[in-house]
Amino acid sequence: MARKQKLKKGEYGYIDFKRRTQPLMVLFYILIGLGIFGLGLLLNKFEKANLFTIISFLFVLPAAKKLVNFIVFAPFRTIPLQLKQKVDTMKQKEDTIFYDAVFTSPEKIMFLSVICVAGNEVIGLLGRKKDSLDIIEKYLKESIKKRGWAYKITIVSQEKEFFKKLQSADRKLIREEKEELLDYLTSLLVE
Repeated sequence: MARKQKLKKGEYGYIDFKRRTQPLMVLFYILIGLGIFGLGLLLNKFEKANLFTIISFLFVLPAAKKLVNFIVFAPFRTIPLQLKQKVDTMKQKEDTIFYDAVFTSPEKIMFLSVICVAGNEVIGLLGRKKDSLDIIEKYLKESIKKRGWAYKITIVSQEKEFFKKLQSADRKLIREEKEELLDYLTSLLVE
């Protein structure tokens, strides 16, 4: 039986992977911290003031980070496989696709089911109907414009509209900074 590989941000299934693994990681760090604390108590005649206590408390930091990560991903779901397959069949060779795109601004946690970089365009499909399309589009436009890149940013809420935009995207102009844009978009995604 093949062992399942760790998914990277932007890959299909990343949200479901994080929702499954983060609680286990929180539990792992807590158990390690408690084990070290207990060992310190045993080795130091049940005195709490010892080096093991300090080390055990340091395990609270990664546990807290994993817990926050779980809380960020909890409200979101990976898109259905049929939608992914449809996107994959419509994408062209030079396109780059990000799935399960959860990212944050100082004000809000945002979610796009799919982001496609097609030529001179960045096309996104809104992940939840209740999220504000305008806020996400404005955030991406401003952050990409600050870097001096002239990409057309379009965020849509309907699958039909997304596929229409994907099909009609102008792929003639592939910018030289595409790799930088891809790195930037990857850096926006929550890990």
